[in-house]
Amino acid sequence: MIPLLALTLLTGCSKEQTDAYWIQGAGYGWDLFNHRVSHLHWDVDADGRRAAIIGGTSTTGVPADLPDECESSSCQELPFLDDSEVQLRWVHASSKRTVFARGSAELLADAGGVSTSVSVPLPRKAKGDPVAFIAGLTFDTDAPLSGGDACYDPSFGWHPRQIALTLGTPTLDDGRESVTVPVTATFAAGESFEDIRQCIDAVNDQAQVAVDVQIVVAVTRDGYEHHDVSHGMTYTLGDGAPGAPDEQPPPDMGDRPLAVGVANPVLGWSSLDFSFYGSESDGHGAYIRTLSWDADADEGWASGHATNYSPVTQLDGFEYDFTGTVVALEMADGQADGDTSTAVIPAELDDDGVPVIFDLDEAAAD
Repeated sequence: MIPLLALTLLTGCSKEQTDAYWIQGAGYGWDLFNHRVSHLHWDVDADGRRAAIIGGTSTTGVPADLPDECESSSCQELPFLDDSEVQLRWVHASSKRTVFARGSAELLADAGGVSTSVSVPLPRKAKGDPVAFIAGLTFDTDAPLSGGDACYDPSFGWHPRQIALTLGTPTLDDGRESVTVPVTATFAAGESFEDIRQCIDAVNDQAQVAVDVQIVVAVTRDGYEHHDVSHGMTYTLGDGAPGAPDEQPPPDMGDRPLAVGVANPVLGWSSLDFSFYGSESDGHGAYIRTLSWDADADEGWASGHATNYSPVTQLDGFEYDFTGTVVALEMADGQADGDTSTAVIPAELDDDGVPVIFDLDEAAAD
């Protein structure tokens, strides 16, 4: 028979299982044309996988309501409707050995970058090293201009020059009851150089964007790795534009290798940074047709990618650079699974003009 004291000690040593959901990859692509960036949202938790993508009035069909003093010919909006195909590859991990928890941070980002930090409480005391994953993110341009009201409504979106989000090095507090994560977000808007977009170009240096980031922390006593990713592409406009611009084929993943050394890895990202037209010093901003990032340990690649391919409406060639950090976490015990949720969703606003967030599994079923 096991002595009562030993049984008590064994029972006391049992650990509560914790779990978490986060993003392994995400992206979108417009059905018809390239567009500005107004609202980007992906997130995942136990309740589902969700997304909302808005690209200005040319995706929602909402007309502009300009003040009388604004010149209509240089402040034009082109109301139209467009849908986007959205992808979200997600992870669900659970463990008694690794401690998972979730927190969030809100920032008002600009071209100079804005930083904060968030303390994420743990469900129990933890031993080991903390790592952090991006579990969900929102970039929303419906935020005040830094210089005050003007003849452009920022909720209609910007032509981005940079979109970036970084989780810094997390730290476990001395009491081992919370993890602090630094967060930095950047959004820089660029020039359109279009006569009908002069009201945008007049204030794009005043762009401020509301950013919400959902964060999962894991405190592990097993292995983990950080892998920095860096690449980009340049596409020419071609002589066939605007009706038939040059094609923009996807990258060869063999040129974007990821070699993970941990034995049983689950992947996520701690930083994402897209910049557009970086070789041009004139402040050129981008229309976006597709944007995505993802990583696969089994196939051995990690990639961030974007295009602006859009027959009839494409005005320029395209150039992007991407840097990011992939986190590979060893799952020595417990389990991890996940899937990719994909759906076609409209760019829809509710009666208050707020983007409608769609459950991707429900949207796919419809």
